[in-house]
Amino acid sequence: MGAMIKDIPKMGVTDYSVKTTAVYGGPEDVVEEGTYQVYTGAKTLEKGKYIVIWKPEGGKWKIYRSIWNRDSK
Repeated sequence: MGAMIKDIPKMGVTDYSVKTTAVYGGPEDVVEEGTYQVYTGAKTLEKGKYIVIWKPEGGKWKIYRSIWNRDSK
């Protein structure tokens, strides 16, 4: 994961956007669903969706699990 993030600028990525579409759960965990887009200049390089599971730890909400998937081209 770290190597991939380090190489993002080499891929020509200039910006990204994230839109949360749903949040649900309770005191033990919260699920966040959404969409993302990655841009190279004015062109959209990739679109997809994501899910993040948040859990409380030490009085703060922290990411417990996260996954994203590219939309079909």
